[in-house]
Amino acid sequence: MTSVKRQKNSQTLSVIIGVTASIGILPQTAEAQFIQRSFLNPSFEQNLTDSVPLSSSPGSIVISAATQASGSGCFVQVDQTSVPAWNTTHSDFRNGGGNCSGFTPAQTPGPRNLIELWTSGFNNVVSPDGNVFAELNAEENSKLFQNLCLLDGETITFSVNHRGRSSATVADVASFVVDNQRVVEFGTASDANPRSITPLSPPNATILSTNLSTLPGGGWVEYSGSLEYTGADSTVRVGFEAISTAGGSISIGNFIDNTQFAGLPVIEVAAQTGNAPESETTPTTNPPQIRVVGLVGSSGLDVTITVESSSTAILGSDFQFQGGTVNGNTVTITIPPGNYDGTAATGSLINIPIEIIQDQESEGNETIEFVINADPTKFFNLSTTTCGAAPITSSIYTIFDDEFLSGTVWNDVDNSANNTFTNIQTGSEVGTNADSLLNAILVDSNGNVLASAPVQPDGTYTFDDVPFNTNVRIRLSTSPGIVGNPAPVASLPSGWEATSPLETDPFDSSNNIQNRDFGIRRIFLDYGDAPDTSAGTGIADYQTIDANNGPRHVISTTPNLYLGTTPPDSETDGQPTVAADGDDINGAPDDEDAITAFPPLTAGMTTYTIPAANIVATNTTGSSQTIHGWIDFDKNGVFEADEYASTTINSGASNPTLALTWSGAGLTGITPGDTYARFRITSDTLTAATGSVGLASDGEVEDYQISQIRNPDLTSNFCGPNANILFILDESTSVDNTELEQQRAGIRTVLQFLVDNNVTGQAAIVSFGTNGIVRLNYTALTQANVDGPFNDALDDYGDLSGTQFTNWEAAFQTALSLESQPPITPETVFFFTDGLPNRAGIPAVDLGATNNIAAAVDEADVFKAAGIHIYAIAIGSEVNDVNDFDEIAGPDIYDSNLGNAFEADYVPITSYGDLADELETFFEEVCVPRTDPNVLLVKRITAVNNINFINLIDASGDEDNNPNWPNDYLKGKTGTVAVSGDTVDAAPGDEVEYTIYFLNAGNAPASSVQICDALQDYLLYEPDTYDINRGIELSFNSITTAFTNSVDGDSGEFVAALAASGCQIEDTGNPGTFIPLPNPNGTLRVELDSIAPADGPGDPDDSFGFIRFRARVK
Repeated sequence: MTSVKRQKNSQTLSVIIGVTASIGILPQTAEAQFIQRSFLNPSFEQNLTDSVPLSSSPGSIVISAATQASGSGCFVQVDQTSVPAWNTTHSDFRNGGGNCSGFTPAQTPGPRNLIELWTSGFNNVVSPDGNVFAELNAEENSKLFQNLCLLDGETITFSVNHRGRSSATVADVASFVVDNQRVVEFGTASDANPRSITPLSPPNATILSTNLSTLPGGGWVEYSGSLEYTGADSTVRVGFEAISTAGGSISIGNFIDNTQFAGLPVIEVAAQTGNAPESETTPTTNPPQIRVVGLVGSSGLDVTITVESSSTAILGSDFQFQGGTVNGNTVTITIPPGNYDGTAATGSLINIPIEIIQDQESEGNETIEFVINADPTKFFNLSTTTCGAAPITSSIYTIFDDEFLSGTVWNDVDNSANNTFTNIQTGSEVGTNADSLLNAILVDSNGNVLASAPVQPDGTYTFDDVPFNTNVRIRLSTSPGIVGNPAPVASLPSGWEATSPLETDPFDSSNNIQNRDFGIRRIFLDYGDAPDTSAGTGIADYQTIDANNGPRHVISTTPNLYLGTTPPDSETDGQPTVAADGDDINGAPDDEDAITAFPPLTAGMTTYTIPAANIVATNTTGSSQTIHGWIDFDKNGVFEADEYASTTINSGASNPTLALTWSGAGLTGITPGDTYARFRITSDTLTAATGSVGLASDGEVEDYQISQIRNPDLTSNFCGPNANILFILDESTSVDNTELEQQRAGIRTVLQFLVDNNVTGQAAIVSFGTNGIVRLNYTALTQANVDGPFNDALDDYGDLSGTQFTNWEAAFQTALSLESQPPITPETVFFFTDGLPNRAGIPAVDLGATNNIAAAVDEADVFKAAGIHIYAIAIGSEVNDVNDFDEIAGPDIYDSNLGNAFEADYVPITSYGDLADELETFFEEVCVPRTDPNVLLVKRITAVNNINFINLIDASGDEDNNPNWPNDYLKGKTGTVAVSGDTVDAAPGDEVEYTIYFLNAGNAPASSVQICDALQDYLLYEPDTYDINRGIELSFNSITTAFTNSVDGDSGEFVAALAASGCQIEDTGNPGTFIPLPNPNGTLRVELDSIAPADGPGDPDDSFGFIRFRARVK
């Protein structure tokens, strides 16, 4: 099942509920990377945030004491994610609601885990603190809680303002809860009397004290106390639980406000290290700091910091305290009152007050080590990121000595430096370290290394603590320097060039020398993409990548010499793939466009030519240039000198003056199978022996995979409906009258077999002797035609007079002439012969045994290149050698014991007398009855919020690789991370469109097909996508139909959640057994009477289609 990645949205809702009260607790929200030690947003005053993305903002509305028409307060019910810091156990009840101006339930579509908030004055209830308070009983008894870090044995204080809602005599009852354990129970009526607080005996806490105090006006009571936490150090739920209401209604009661819960704050140093130059006298870049998490009372909190003796910087000479109370090597700082969540935004980072003394002395880098003096009566010195863990024990601040040399290496893309040290950085150019491979070397007057520093990613480099020297230079090199050793030579990584000198002129080092800058820029290169699997070469293993000195061409800003019409795109290295298409699919548009078509390449060729019209290049250099080509005919992985050809293209021309022609020894090694070609164009001089590799200063390289023409295997039953067959029969003088009659009988047997097996295609008959003759053009395979035209044609066959030579070339020439008469193209050719050719061509001449065969290869290759399978039916002993037919058909011999009829090329027949029986045996194997349907399903996400996904995606399975899917059909995304760029991000409320593609890849119709899809638990079905109550779309047999969601006679239905789905799935624990499909969230079901088997891509129309629906993310 395809999945959608869910995301939570933190967009701020435009409704502002209440204002910040003037109290000692700041209403901030905890960030996930820090522990939480106190209630945040304790009085519910913070702005609400939207729990789902909205299509538009309703505008900023401040809810004051009078926001309704009546002039009173208001209320809202929102999802827990809308209320900063607070969570609830309230169940998914319904969508949000309320009557506050500018807020509607549509802003929080449900169902939602509800939190109910009131503003002061609503229903005459006045908030005791600020403007906002909460009702625990939104629609049921529930808890409001936050996740706090508690420490075993610590003492914690708590308080809450509580009020009943509906009764002046009966109390609403709630409890204070720690880690799901009730700690104290308290109850309050609507006028604050009766009121009570009762300590309980939870296993994780000891109650130390409890208090209650009636607040003036409004019926509120403050309940407070303290406890000793006795559980493990951990992050637990802390909050308030509704127990009962005065009126018994679980949706009315238990107001709470001004919640407070806190132990001692947690403090640690913020980072283990920090640093800045000595010139930064007041540290600001990354100063030493402590981090505070938790509640600091109204008196503030004193924390003492000690400078450790391990520090190398001297207090008073290198730095001094600036603020706080100083006592020797300690300083005491006061943390102001507040509620700290660990973030800089709430002031949780407190600087240790130091001032760096800039002494203008060369003394090297120095360190100051700070530690916190623990005081367990005031705070915990523990981790602020992991509850109860050990803290960062010390912070070491490093003062970088200011006596430095520094500069920047700029990516001077426009070459503004022009081999100088001036005007290097212009416009938006940025620093670079040339892919992390560059070092800056400080070289003395003797050429030895004084210092070495790696260039940083932003291009900067710095030599710290540099002593005074005369006649020093700075040099860039890919090799780091070793102090005291001879400096490495100036160099840049491959793919980069200098726009300034790589070494400065000599200068004298002194304090703080800056801006010794350099200019370099990336060389954009075009690489090849032939396979390259190792450092050496071999079958399908060439020199392509940079490490193997593969071919590469510098791409200028405005290329004027390249292959094809599309300028080359750049790569960082060779792009080797088996199909030699790595460069084709890298970037768009495809720049591999030099060769428009390769002529057929077959074994036995003595010359091979690519016509000039098939070769395209761009040359606007103003002079003629050379196109170089290599074809690896012997497939040894090396483009050799005898496999080279070249031609010239004039400036301004699109095609070369002559074809590329290969001949001679290089072609003698041609063997069947795929091979590779490489083409280069450059103004540089290339040689036949070495020019296929190495760097060229301009131009382009293109690699191609060339498939030598082979007899294509039958991928499916050729005896299916509409299959067309061509018979080529031998009637040379070597076939006597008896054998002619036996050949007729064999063909009649085959024709009758095809009709009996419901083959509804067409067949044609060609015969040959010295020349070829059309005996019957393509005619439908029916019983009437077998008894009529086919029988008559076979009777006429054999009527040639005089000596008839065996001319295979004439046979295939005639067959091609017949095949060119539209619209019939055979799936299979059966070529019958009992002897090797002794003539070739029209008019017939004897070229010799080998050349008579070779002459027929070109014509036979035309059939094979078109995907037509040739069976060579070899009759008798004269042609019993498979080598006789290797080039015409192929090397694979039919053997009935192996069941290899689909792959076979050569069918040996003992004699004409055996022809009928042996052909029938062969056809019984190759004409398999069509009884096996196979429906493939592929699911894609094709749109999110009406933004369509139109790319084709090849997922990890094989269902989408069947060749009979229509071309350019399986669009969309899988929603997984298996394929780069295939992730689908969808947030709650987003509408996702799913498409289920189907194809019958079997060989028989699929009947009574039922396609079911159970929705995942985070989706809600959209019932009106295509019209009212029509949420299912079917595209099938060239017709698109929208189905209703109910059972009403059409083929589609959406089965509601928990109802019987009407679908079955295989029991994984008991193969072959089917069980009902579970339906927890709703199921889409579509039924089809029949899906035809596919005969080809998108053929016929009723062999494929898709089902489409939409759902919304919860």
